[in-house]
Amino acid sequence: MTTKKPTTKKAPKPYIQARPSKVEKCPQCRAKVLVGLDADACAFTVKIDPAALTRDGELIYIVAGALMYALKPSGHILRRSHAEILKRPGHFTIHREHQCDKPTPAHLLAPAQPPAMTVNDDETRF
Repeated sequence: MTTKKPTTKKAPKPYIQARPSKVEKCPQCRAKVLVGLDADACAFTVKIDPAALTRDGELIYIVAGALMYALKPSGHILRRSHAEILKRPGHFTIHREHQCDKPTPAHLLAPAQPPAMTVNDDETRF
């Protein structure tokens, strides 16, 4: 008697594969922007400002009704609703949709994070 190996079906791949965002120049104002897809499936190409917002900036733009996106550490862009931003502060960096005629004021931008540093605790053998 032979036994059949169970067959496992692989999940279908999404039609559009998510890709990390790219730094490009805005064709109208020539400012640096992040361009990428805003989801894994049924995605739209979006342009966002590369600088993250402070918590005050997030709250002001929620009240203003601006479109906002989260940026994963991997560089993927996620569309965030205002409720998602209010529920999970600090989970991802939040960025505003790029608008050439209305740049984000400097006091609403989070300071740039310094690059991650590694510590070398190895002793030198002489």
